[in-house]
Amino acid sequence: IFPVNARMKTGPPLPEGFYGNGISLACAKTTAGELLTKPLSFAVRLINEAKMAVNDEYVRSAIDLMELRGRPHFTMVGSFFVSDLTNMGFRDVDFGWGKAAYGGPPIRGLGVVPGIISFFIAVRNTSGVDGV
Repeated sequence: IFPVNARMKTGPPLPEGFYGNGISLACAKTTAGELLTKPLSFAVRLINEAKMAVNDEYVRSAIDLMELRGRPHFTMVGSFFVSDLTNMGFRDVDFGWGKAAYGGPPIRGLGVVPGIISFFIAVRNTSGVDGV
């Protein structure tokens, strides 16, 4: 389960300068066995397909569902959440004493159930090489 940026997925898109989250949750479903036995390209394909499925109809349907039933609760059993923070711009934040050395959660395993959420965070090593 992972959030997908929905800002440009709706028609019309959220306006430039919109403040707040504009996300919809997507899900790439498989088994641990498939992830272990199949190539990495299999997992990448599942994630890409789930992200591409988030379109205007998908986002509006999720909004309608929440209006009808309230914010749904989903089970954490058998789930692993991933959030890609690489494009959040944390590394470019400057509070007056230079660019950030790190930008992301202060500790690992944040959330309702610690340890089931993973963040992709842009980092740069001491040699100036970027990574995730």
